[in-house]
Amino acid sequence: YCAQNTDGGVFANADAAYVLAYSLIMLNTDAHSSQIKKKMTQEEFVKMNRGINDSKDLPTAYLESFYQAITTNEIKIKFDSVSRELASQPTISRPSKSKLFHMESAIMVKESQELFKAKARKKSVYHSSRNVEHVRPMFEASWCALLAACSTVMEDNREDVSDGLITLTLRGFGNGVHIAAEFGMHTERDAFVTMLAKYTYLESAKTMGRRNIESFKTLVNLALSDGNILGSSWAQVLKCLSEFQRLHMIGTGAKTDAHLFFPNSNDAAAGGGGTSNNELVIVSGSSLAPPAASFAPSAVGGGSKLVSSGGSSTRTAIMIQPARPRTAMSKDSNELAAVEMANSHTMVDQVDVVAIDRIFSSSGELNPDAIVEFVTHLCTVSREELESRTDPQVYALQKIVEVAYYNMSRVRLVWARIWEVLGDFFTEVGQHRNLSIAMYAVDSLRQLAAKFLEKGELLNYQFQREFLKPFQDLMCVVQSLEIKDLILGCLGHMMLSRAKSIRSGWRSLFKVFELAAADASPAISRSGFELVQSTIRSNFELLGDHHHECIACVCAYVHQQAHEPEALRGVACLALYAAMLHDGAAPAGGSAVGSSSPVVTPTDGTSPAAEPAAVDSVVASPPTGGAAVSEKLWWSLFECLARAVATDSRDPVRASALQQLAAMLEVQFGSGGALCSSLGIRVFRDIMLPIFDVVPPEVGRTLTSAELQWVTQTGLSALAVIERAFCAAYDYLMDLLDDVIALLVRCLNQRQQSNLAHVAAESLLHLVRETGASFGHETWASICAELKSCFESSANDALSAEDIPVDGEAAGTTSPSPLLREVSAKVEAEAPPGSGPHELQVLLLSTVYQLLQSMYSSMKIADVEGLLNCMHGMYDKAHRVVADALSGQGSATDAEVAEASHLKLETINFYLQVLFALYANLKPGAAVPPKGDNPPLSSPDHILLIASAAEYRLVSFCLHVLRDYSRLYELAHGSVDATDEASLQLAQGLLRELTPNVVMLLQGILKFHDEQFTRHLPAFYPLFVDLMHCDSKQVRSVLRELFAQRVGPVLQQQAAP
Repeated sequence: YCAQNTDGGVFANADAAYVLAYSLIMLNTDAHSSQIKKKMTQEEFVKMNRGINDSKDLPTAYLESFYQAITTNEIKIKFDSVSRELASQPTISRPSKSKLFHMESAIMVKESQELFKAKARKKSVYHSSRNVEHVRPMFEASWCALLAACSTVMEDNREDVSDGLITLTLRGFGNGVHIAAEFGMHTERDAFVTMLAKYTYLESAKTMGRRNIESFKTLVNLALSDGNILGSSWAQVLKCLSEFQRLHMIGTGAKTDAHLFFPNSNDAAAGGGGTSNNELVIVSGSSLAPPAASFAPSAVGGGSKLVSSGGSSTRTAIMIQPARPRTAMSKDSNELAAVEMANSHTMVDQVDVVAIDRIFSSSGELNPDAIVEFVTHLCTVSREELESRTDPQVYALQKIVEVAYYNMSRVRLVWARIWEVLGDFFTEVGQHRNLSIAMYAVDSLRQLAAKFLEKGELLNYQFQREFLKPFQDLMCVVQSLEIKDLILGCLGHMMLSRAKSIRSGWRSLFKVFELAAADASPAISRSGFELVQSTIRSNFELLGDHHHECIACVCAYVHQQAHEPEALRGVACLALYAAMLHDGAAPAGGSAVGSSSPVVTPTDGTSPAAEPAAVDSVVASPPTGGAAVSEKLWWSLFECLARAVATDSRDPVRASALQQLAAMLEVQFGSGGALCSSLGIRVFRDIMLPIFDVVPPEVGRTLTSAELQWVTQTGLSALAVIERAFCAAYDYLMDLLDDVIALLVRCLNQRQQSNLAHVAAESLLHLVRETGASFGHETWASICAELKSCFESSANDALSAEDIPVDGEAAGTTSPSPLLREVSAKVEAEAPPGSGPHELQVLLLSTVYQLLQSMYSSMKIADVEGLLNCMHGMYDKAHRVVADALSGQGSATDAEVAEASHLKLETINFYLQVLFALYANLKPGAAVPPKGDNPPLSSPDHILLIASAAEYRLVSFCLHVLRDYSRLYELAHGSVDATDEASLQLAQGLLRELTPNVVMLLQGILKFHDEQFTRHLPAFYPLFVDLMHCDSKQVRSVLRELFAQRVGPVLQQQAAP
């Protein structure tokens, strides 16, 4: 039913439908059976079915509609209503129906009259009745007197009381219990059973006689014959059985449980009630609503505390005989020991142990409600046994394991109710203050789990998950490392022997391993991880729909902060998982992954991206809708590694995660990879790019120390990984080009992090070189605009203390430079030798230089000229600062002048190289298209137009540099009076540093072809002559070549007739 009604179905799984169907059958019997007097109300029916829908409630209106339908229309087998159905068939006419009705009514009236006449003919005063209901009021009126009469006989210590009277009295007790139980008279039943248990003397310090033995035998027979109706009276019966077992061990000379599990019990008793470290913590981890069960108040010691982790329970007091101390601590201890020894021998000789064992072995024959009561009170007795500090027992605990085994074959609904009680009990005892008892309970739980897994599990059922949940609850609260290690060992053994039978149980197993990941003990964390890793290697194909939980478990090891080695192994395990998924070891599609999201352990350390915005952005939403299972698994893998890169506080873990992330991206974007689809775009956009949310989009915000540390240690490598992965998968990710460029520009503009800016520049250039050929006009325009804005803002912010007009506008209209502000602040704070604001401007120049060198043919002329204008503008502003300083009119400091001088020289170098490279494409005789034409990008005509546009820039800039060099020579050698000594030294230094650029300029002119050289020689010739007085040997050497190889031949050619 659930498989065919997955869309919009009211049931979360098949368990819910199964439980509700069983409840409806019970409701039908309750509502229409004449033997049941107290009918179930609608509210009770709704309450009974709470929590059955995978720990949630079904709609109340939905359950109420079922109640109304069942109570008003009885479910009947077809042959029970044949006559009624025949009467309702449409083939019978209305008169026939009426006649049939009157006939049946007449028969009923006649039968009633006959009955009345028969009663009237009876003249006897004594009335006999076969209606059992008449017994109830009679018993209600007389039970107290009957109980008192029977008690009087049992308490009569005279020796002349006959055995026959004792036997008759015990029969009275038995019949009283039976009658009270049959009519649901719980108080009366418990009273008879309590008194009968009292006369066994098992809970007193009196010597037993024959009547006491017979009382115990009667109690055993009641348990065998009336077990289904004993209800809460099971508490007294089981308590007597526990006492009998203790005496039996004394009588047979066997070692008591205290010797086996409590070797220092006497010392503990003498020391009083233990410390706070021995508190017993009870965890109620059941997801289903518990039955109306009764727990003795004494089951939990006064020093215990109750921790509830789910579900609701009702605990009510029951009538139970108070227990005496098992070992007296008074002066009469020797006398009591002698009495117990005598009683034990009496019990051993006269009681059949086989009959007692039959009570437990035949528990499988009890009805559903009775077995739940039986197990509940057996757990209560076991709690009381284990709470004793002087003479504890594990008898009831052993019997619990036996009873669970005997009843494991029951229908799943009943077994779920039984396990609800047992699961909480094992969780409680697993935390016992005595380590031996706790380990015994955990090992018993393992044995039951192994047996239960032998039966397998049907599709869509969740019984295994509930059965293994006590392991999870114990792992949550237990403090003992030995118990935790035992739990992991039990689960490891279970997976080794029963892996093929595990289905829904994988979820509970992985939850336990997640808890082990967060444990403070390295050994526990390591053991848990080894089990997870072994599961992945050995049982990968058996995980079914639980791969998501497995990945979440491994992620818990990656994100925990206590154990770095396990985090590193977790990263490697995720890489292994990815390799196995890639090889097709897991299902590639079909059913959807469960809705549970990975349980992520919160990070304890401070990480650079630990702020809410960064974490939320990295943990993006997984694919929804009809996405295949494999896509969701891949999403979880990439998300976990990306989060580790972005938020983990440990550098080795971040580095390892980044390394594996890069490898996975390379493989999965390759041939046949999982990311060669729309999933690749989602992963890159929603997981990879948000790694850099730590880098703020706003320019003014300063990074925190943790963020700066993350950028230095991880961010640089991560940025390169993202850019390289994007280039490698550009065919799939081309839609994200603008996002990647925006990220690189954001990093390029970061203050206080010149290294990040350098990596961003290199990545941007690599991106352009690898993918620039496919850029559209809009993309190129965007890149150029971003670079131009960097130039304008950086130049304005650093090179002048006053506003410098830019293209006729005030510099104040341009946004301040984040790049130069960052470097200036760094210089002021640290002032390292040779550093200054020009560093990042040189980076911009280098970026534009390499961009124009390699990709100019793919760019529009307007974009090329825009970038050239940026370079020239940066030179012009630097030149103005230096010129003002030489003339003595500037207000710049010495440091600012030095920075401007360095920037000027660097700009000349890059600008000349670009212009010479562009101008070299203007070959002799080439036909340059008109300026109005728009030839295709990368075409020969397009390249010629760019070269033609570069010609004017090159010639004019060369003339300007040569004039500036000549003026500096005059200032340095006194030909022109310097304003002061500082100006003279500045001129000498600039002349010396500018000389290599002048040499490069002259060598570039030397390479002009004849037509170009002849056309521009008149402008250059006077400057060549002025340079002949220069002191630089390099300059004079190049001039010599110019005059000899180029100027001479041109003059000779012009002088020739």
